[in-house]
Amino acid sequence: MVFATTQTLNDTFGSSSMLRTQLQNNIQARATAATKMIADQTDAKVSMMGLERSKWESVRSSIGEAKPQFESAVSALQSAKSMISGLRGMINRANITTDPNMYKGYASTFQSYVKSVVSSLTSAQGRTALLAEGDAKNNSVSYKISTTGAEQIEFGRDLAPKYSLVSGTDVWKVNRSQNILQLYRGDKEQNMAANLTNGVRLDAINPDGSVNFTIGPDTATPTSYNNATMTSSGLPLKDVWYYEGLATQDGRNRALKDLEQFAATLDTQIARFQGMADVADFYDIRAKAAMDELDAKGMSIQEDAQKQAKEMQQTLQQQANVLLQALDSSAVTQLSYANLLKTASSGTKGAKLFDAIYKVTA
Repeated sequence: MVFATTQTLNDTFGSSSMLRTQLQNNIQARATAATKMIADQTDAKVSMMGLERSKWESVRSSIGEAKPQFESAVSALQSAKSMISGLRGMINRANITTDPNMYKGYASTFQSYVKSVVSSLTSAQGRTALLAEGDAKNNSVSYKISTTGAEQIEFGRDLAPKYSLVSGTDVWKVNRSQNILQLYRGDKEQNMAANLTNGVRLDAINPDGSVNFTIGPDTATPTSYNNATMTSSGLPLKDVWYYEGLATQDGRNRALKDLEQFAATLDTQIARFQGMADVADFYDIRAKAAMDELDAKGMSIQEDAQKQAKEMQQTLQQQANVLLQALDSSAVTQLSYANLLKTASSGTKGAKLFDAIYKVTA
């Protein structure tokens, strides 16, 4: 009887300990599974936002490649604009001089400013397609503005001052790098050229816009052309020979008129290209805002997930505490009952009765 009571006590302690361990393992397994589920759901949401963010990064990268091209165009035009005061200064000096020998010096300086204007524009052609030679298709810059593939396309223009003089089969074209007019027949370059500063002389501008001019006027064999067709493109600025070397009032008036148009055209084009840069800035700011919003949402989702996991763990811990308390209470009850049986196991009739009851109820 004593043996039976002692064995019951050991079984009580053993069962309680085993149940506690099983309960704790079960709670831990549930917590691990629930935490993993929350983490997986969070990772999926963050991954989706990461994919969307990478699309906006691609948009910003595309804009970032385009913006310097607009800035280069504006910078080149502003550089060309900075030559206006020098050009105007040579015209004004030629207007007030009383020494005809000074005209050649003013003309040479005027021509150097023209060359600088052209250099400002042509040197930028390697940095931006907006000022490149060719038609509008070659003068365009495009960039992404959304994650759906939409694009912004901006068209530029070759603004470098150019012109050609055509008389029959003879075509005279400007070669800026050498500061000369070069003769072509068909597409073949001829062995004949004239310096733009003093190798060409304007003889007349005809009512229909054609010009009479002479190549090598100060040489032994000058060559004159009448009614040559002049075709111009780019900014409205000619070389100094077209303004008669600034040596005549008509030439200087013509130069001032072209210079005013040149300045106005520059201002218009600067505003146009600056507008393109501003539009690109707008789309860049919008793309960055979208990325910032995604970053904020991602942080919020992670914070919510951490909060949810913490609350879930607290709930499971509370449930575990209640179950463990119930388990402990049950063990205490069984222990009290066992102690009662142990106390009653003195061999009396009452003890035998308790033992009989225990066998029945156990």
